[in-house]
Amino acid sequence: SGYAHDEGETYRQNRMLQNDLMFMRNFMGADIEYDHHSGVYVLKHEGSLLVNIEVRPAEIEALSAGLKIASHFLPHLKNDALKLWQKIANYIPPDLAVKGEELAEATLAALPVEPVKPEVFKALTEAKNQHHAVNIRYIPPEEGGFSAEYTASAWYVSPGTEKHRIRLRLSGRLSESVKLVKWHPSQEIEEQDDGSVILTAEVPHLDDVARWVLAGAPNAEVIEPPALKDIVRNLAMTFIDEEQRS
Repeated sequence: SGYAHDEGETYRQNRMLQNDLMFMRNFMGADIEYDHHSGVYVLKHEGSLLVNIEVRPAEIEALSAGLKIASHFLPHLKNDALKLWQKIANYIPPDLAVKGEELAEATLAALPVEPVKPEVFKALTEAKNQHHAVNIRYIPPEEGGFSAEYTASAWYVSPGTEKHRIRLRLSGRLSESVKLVKWHPSQEIEEQDDGSVILTAEVPHLDDVARWVLAGAPNAEVIEPPALKDIVRNLAMTFIDEEQRS
């Protein structure tokens, strides 16, 4: 029966694992122990694990997407994440590996991320795991503390205390996007008869908004203020000049 076949296959795999463990212990001198609490084999003194687990396709896809996101937001782990995925991909059907990689690519939003120093990340994670205290020296910004209200004022990543009232006309898919995504806490949306929307908000800096408008062209148009129109125009001319020189 199918059940008997599955049971026999599981037994065969377990025997193969036990044979491999015996070989590594007796002929390679590996100090391997089974951790009954976690259910994994531990290679002592090396920080490595031998894991014998069953995984579903959805779990593989989730792992692939997670590794891709981790390699982006924690750049110092990129090589380790890639090596881990390559190890896993060798033991799963090729079509499942492709699906996992495609999901990972589709999941990741290519947002700019400041690299984390590996030694700092390691020190923090070890302190957390060992319940040790960490001394941190904090230097407050000149414009004041990073309160929730202060940081929420940013259109992207540049908070501040200034307030510039902006009005943008958004059309096409961009108009549908802003109906679903709240780009700024102060934003207000006015739907127009032609399907476009007018977005109004108060932001601390105009440069971030100008770059956002250019990224959304031709479905983003500045209504006000004039200063924002000037920034968008100057940025566009800079891009045109660079293109002509290349």
